[in-house]
Amino acid sequence: MTEVANMNTNEENESTTPRKRGDGINIPLTQIMAGISGYDAKAQEDLLWLHGYCMARLNGSRSALVDFIGSDWTTIIRIWTGKYGADIGIFVERVRHFRRKAERTEKTGFVKTCVTERIFKVCDVARDYGVFVMIIGGSGRSKTHSTKEWMRLQFGKVHYLYAPVAGGYSGFLKALARSLGIGADRNITALELAIENCMNHQHTLIVDEVAHLLPSGKTASTASLDFLRLLNEKKQCGIVLVTTDVFPQQMRSGKWSQWFEQLDGRIEIPLRIPQDFSRREFADICNAYTADPEPELIKLAREIANKRRGGVRELFRHLNRASDMAGKRGEPLTAKHLAVAYEYAANLLTIPEE
Repeated sequence: MTEVANMNTNEENESTTPRKRGDGINIPLTQIMAGISGYDAKAQEDLLWLHGYCMARLNGSRSALVDFIGSDWTTIIRIWTGKYGADIGIFVERVRHFRRKAERTEKTGFVKTCVTERIFKVCDVARDYGVFVMIIGGSGRSKTHSTKEWMRLQFGKVHYLYAPVAGGYSGFLKALARSLGIGADRNITALELAIENCMNHQHTLIVDEVAHLLPSGKTASTASLDFLRLLNEKKQCGIVLVTTDVFPQQMRSGKWSQWFEQLDGRIEIPLRIPQDFSRREFADICNAYTADPEPELIKLAREIANKRRGGVRELFRHLNRASDMAGKRGEPLTAKHLAVAYEYAANLLTIPEE
């Protein structure tokens, strides 16, 4: 069970497909959206999925995309730009076939819990109604991993941005442009326009660690957050803000609280995840490792996660070791195995006094 919960603990979403220099697909999402606008809605969805899958899983590699879909690059680029000049039905059906296959066989090891399900539902609201939502929780509460998994299930229509710590408004726009597959080597006005052209009511933007965009320093500015507010207003796109308690606290009681009233009023759902974990959440987690987990296992798992700030990230490491141990012995996972794994890790962190 070592691979269980990899998606819940891995901070990066890296592609395993290498890309050679000059092998990029070299076509901005803006151009694809314009090119496919004449096709029916379902075909547009599948063609956007293909682009998203290529960027997320094939590292934006042209040759890998050709191998994956089984069509030459000229056909792909002509269909994406609306210049194919013939029926695209066979190509789209091929895309749908590989989409079904990818969704059926791709294993991320993501563990669904009552918390991740609630996060998914809140993200659905942002997508379906084109509104702001906010997910608030401490470290190790599955915010990032849940939103990334939700995004993975909707290739091409959801974009993820880890808000940059520095760089001001320009740095924010460049980071957002790169997350959309747009060249960032432009002036601010051109970047704003290019980003707006990439978004519409069918798209959702996830902004993780949004507190990084709070005004600070001598040149404090709300420009980045203003842009998100205007982007939602102009394009009717859903926006998911992911943060710790810092952001909502500053919104309501900080120096800029009066300005934040406009943004706060736009947030349709502020989902607050409790810092302490519930028993139900741990029953869901333990169920991913063993059928019908014993109450003692659930209780110990909860104690471990609530003991340190690492939360479920640390717990998954202990559960993986315990599961490996039980598997080697041909035994079902129990609290005894988890206790041994946890004690082993604790001993590694203890420096002898003598």
